[in-house]
Amino acid sequence: MPSEPVKLKVVEVGADFIHMRWSPPVDAGFCAITEYVLESQVKGQRTWRETAVVEASVSDYTIQGLHEGKEYNLRVSARNKVGTGKAAAFESSIKVALPYSMHMILSLITLNTILLIKYYITY
Repeated sequence: MPSEPVKLKVVEVGADFIHMRWSPPVDAGFCAITEYVLESQVKGQRTWRETAVVEASVSDYTIQGLHEGKEYNLRVSARNKVGTGKAAAFESSIKVALPYSMHMILSLITLNTILLIKYYITY
């Protein structure tokens, strides 16, 4: 069986998604990797959920449909015709949320809209 994928990296986090990237395992286990298995787990829960199975040529994936404000543990494992290897997991959980700068932009837009409405109501 293959060893775990390496160089796991979070590329981007949004309000309902995490985009992650990885590199192939150092040892493919004497036969070619056929696919990668991605799993997610809400922090604090016991069960892992198989989120996606992607072709061996794919080295990044966007996990969608997540809940803003929650933290997730993610892991990926390589699979070949012999079986599924050990999973590589991120060292810490990842919080799903809009980037801080996006929150500021939305707050400013909301504030400006309120001020503009207030201005037109006053005059």
